[in-house]
Amino acid sequence: VLDNKKPENTPWSQWASGTANYCTEILLTAKQVGKVSEILDYEYIDELESSGKVKLIRHVKDRNYEFTADDSKSFAGATMLQIWIVTDTPAEAAKFEMEIRQKAYRTDLGWEYPSWWSSL
Repeated sequence: VLDNKKPENTPWSQWASGTANYCTEILLTAKQVGKVSEILDYEYIDELESSGKVKLIRHVKDRNYEFTADDSKSFAGATMLQIWIVTDTPAEAAKFEMEIRQKAYRTDLGWEYPSWWSSL
């Protein structure tokens, strides 16, 4: 609160007026053993990061990091990247999330989505 005044434009006021955006975090994980750069397509990741289409990419594991069997023991695997996107609608977020997964991984991992996912 600046100068003891309630701000006029807040996340709540944007939500209430219908002008809010949707922020989505996309986790790119791996259960495979091998180098991160062999799992993810860094030409695409670098292009995505410099394109301005995403708000932030957090590199949890360096592209040269080598996953061992111990790294990927968790059910969801080990996180390599966290990607934040902002869209105007939930449908745009779902579509972009699917696109990122299809292009970021070097191998098709057969991601399964609920039938309603792309029609959010």
